Amino acid sequence: MSFAISGLPSGLTYDPITGLIYGRPLVKSGTQPFQVTISASNAAGVGPAVKAPLTVLGLPPGTEGTY
Repeated sequence: MSFAISGLPSGLTYDPITGLIYGRPLVKSGTQPFQVTISASNAAGVGPAVKAPLTVLGLPPGTEGTY
């Protein structure tokens, strides 16, 4: 089985090998979450795509920096 993800905000990447979303988002969601589209496929074919909201918030005051 494999998955595909699209619609991630700038700075985030989906790794199909590990199944992880990683990176540092370059933008916040604003008033509406990002709409991420997820689909799965296997030997029988591709399943229906599912949309899911993804909210990116800023860090709380005093926690910004490089870690």
